[in-house]
Amino acid sequence: MNIAEITSALARELETSELEPLDENFYKEALNLLKSLRRNTETDIFANYEYQIIVSSLRKIFLIRIKKLVNSILEQGTAPDIKLPEEERKVAEQIIEIIRFLQGELKEESAEKTTKAREVTTQMKKEEDSGHIESLQKEERKQRPIIKQGVLVIFSKPYSKILIEGLPLGPFSIGDLAFIPRRLAEELREKGIVDILEESSLVENTG
Repeated sequence: MNIAEITSALARELETSELEPLDENFYKEALNLLKSLRRNTETDIFANYEYQIIVSSLRKIFLIRIKKLVNSILEQGTAPDIKLPEEERKVAEQIIEIIRFLQGELKEESAEKTTKAREVTTQMKKEEDSGHIESLQKEERKQRPIIKQGVLVIFSKPYSKILIEGLPLGPFSIGDLAFIPRRLAEELREKGIVDILEESSLVENTG
């Protein structure tokens, strides 16, 4: 793996709207190249320049390909039958799972959740009748927060845990996806920690 292979991959992605085949170890080999260059960035100006070019190119390649991957899944209902890097295949599996859930294909799971919700409601009434309001309040604080005006982000740098309504989320690695409040997403984007996966963000980062 060298810088020419990475910039060539970016050029191919920019030339077509179709998702191109890419070796399953592409990102792993690119990260290994970055690690080797990083050791010399402080003393070698050329190594530092090459490092920055590769980081920028990889970021654009990933975002462009994820956009194409989402479009392909929405059109075909499945990931394209081509060679994909392991990281992209995992993202595709998550997207397909979410779509199937929204389409009602996971009815059994939905029914189980409905049953559990009814059980919780029944238990709440029993607790109230028994005067255990305090225990109910503690249980409510353990529930996951409802994120209003949230956005989907992808982490371009490792990041420690974040707090959403007092509840921890993370830590995160490069390439991790998360659904977080928009204001927090914009703050992290300004620090170069995340990219917001929405149409305007994708256009901006592929220019």
